[in-house]
Amino acid sequence: MYKIAVIPGDGIGTEVIDSGVEVLKALSKSVQNLPIEFHQFDWGAEYFKKHGVMMPDEGVEELKSFSAIYFGSTGVPEIPDHITLWGLRLKICQGLDQYANLRPVRLLPGIISPLKNVEEKDIDWSFIRENSEENTQELVVEVIEVTVMIQQWMLLYLQGRVLREYRGLPLK
Repeated sequence: MYKIAVIPGDGIGTEVIDSGVEVLKALSKSVQNLPIEFHQFDWGAEYFKKHGVMMPDEGVEELKSFSAIYFGSTGVPEIPDHITLWGLRLKICQGLDQYANLRPVRLLPGIISPLKNVEEKDIDWSFIRENSEENTQELVVEVIEVTVMIQQWMLLYLQGRVLREYRGLPLK
């Protein structure tokens, strides 16, 4: 069973995440051995207005029991960005050591690519995005050191991926 923590957050995040959950539910029904359980969290701006924090203190610990986090967006005009960013997204990223965001990209079977003469086998990419947002002005030296570490980790990851593909081993 895949347990997914769903955090729609604010603004368009609620619309996008709700639609995405419906797609994942349909996929789970149509694919064998893909049981998915969703647990929705109401963390975000509305939670902040009621409780004075973007998420509860024990929130990060609670998220550790999930297979994945499906996160929308955070922020509304009436709450300063540093509160929404530090109080929710970065609190989760840093609390769970999510310093890089891996986004695999593949052309799915039966889908015609808008790219000319591209087939399913031609697109198997991974985008790796640094995930700390570098929003730590008071810790600039530490951020630079951490950013260098993250970049080194990303290079090692990519080297391993290239070597595995070159050797014909399954990609992890």
